[in-house]
Amino acid sequence: MKIVTTGLCAEYNFGCPSILHGMETLLKTLHGEDVEIVNYQPTVPDPVAVSDLGFPTKTNRSDYQTLLKVWKTGKGAPEDLELIADLESADLVADLYGICFCDNLEKRKYSYLSMRARKLKFHPIVFLAKKMGRRVVKNTASFGPMETEYNAKSAKFAAKHMYDVLCAREVQSKISLCHAIGTDKEVLLSPDTANLMPWTPAPRKNRVGISASHQIVKQWKSPEGYVECMVALGKYIHSLGAEILFLPNEYDPAKADNDVAVCRMIQEELAKAGVPSEIADVLQMSSTALKNEIAACEVVVASRYHTCVAALSSGTPVLVLGWHYKYQELLSLYSQTQWLINQDACDSEKLVNLFRRFWELREENRQTIQAQYPLVRAKVIDTGRVLYGGV
Repeated sequence: MKIVTTGLCAEYNFGCPSILHGMETLLKTLHGEDVEIVNYQPTVPDPVAVSDLGFPTKTNRSDYQTLLKVWKTGKGAPEDLELIADLESADLVADLYGICFCDNLEKRKYSYLSMRARKLKFHPIVFLAKKMGRRVVKNTASFGPMETEYNAKSAKFAAKHMYDVLCAREVQSKISLCHAIGTDKEVLLSPDTANLMPWTPAPRKNRVGISASHQIVKQWKSPEGYVECMVALGKYIHSLGAEILFLPNEYDPAKADNDVAVCRMIQEELAKAGVPSEIADVLQMSSTALKNEIAACEVVVASRYHTCVAALSSGTPVLVLGWHYKYQELLSLYSQTQWLINQDACDSEKLVNLFRRFWELREENRQTIQAQYPLVRAKVIDTGRVLYGGV
């Protein structure tokens, strides 16, 4: 069994390698150790980012028309010929990108030609695989909300021209997608593949992990600012005698908008109040090392989805400040929905009071999470059999 994956860049975003590790676990569970996985991305991967992956990540930046010409003529750049050979020998191709057709993230004026052009630009491997007759799977992802014409019609186009089957990771995502595309294409439902990412158990530390997010700052709607709320929480955590470790999830140093910048803002304000904290050096850590750090926390406070997944799948209680229904449904898988504050209903007092109860009940929560994990894992594997075959 050979599977080509695309849609993710392994570096600078913990969520991407989380999904890749989960895919590796899923496919080896279904097909054994002999399954062949080849991952393609448009950037040259950072060596640290791919150091713990058990399969190759290759780079291809060519556009669809170039790849199509190479396939038809058998002539072209070596990296294009290598991609063509991988696709021709693949049993299927999987697009792993984690959130699509979302009004919160993309609002554009709709025209068919511009929408199609963007799809071809960002998904050349998917289009070529379909042209070659390969089965193409949209791996488990969040979809919507998609009330805008652009996202609704993008979803319908993708379902018709790009994917043989699509899988949603929330009930609401499935509802939104089915509403947009109709009943012509099957939509499966499964927890996120990253729930299967391995980790190494270790003694817990008297530490609260904080996964701050530049994305929630953009989505924030409460009168009191996100940073101010997190500073108040940090002061309370310090009063409990616990350490604070910031866990950036998205951290491309070339971009002004990244989680490290938000973590530093909170850290600087805490330092003014005499509260020490540390920011994990994620640029020098593999994704496995970062998940192990998350798993070793007493509890985690998170505004990043895949930090939540990493914590819950390793038995660590999570209090979530969220901006999308994906957080609510993830917590529901682990019977933890009481530990969520949305971005439009948060203030310092409410956050600290909720954390106080959360901290007091952390052992009870941990036991509940650990009891739910086998059920979550089984759902991912059961849906994986439909997506990817296997025993």
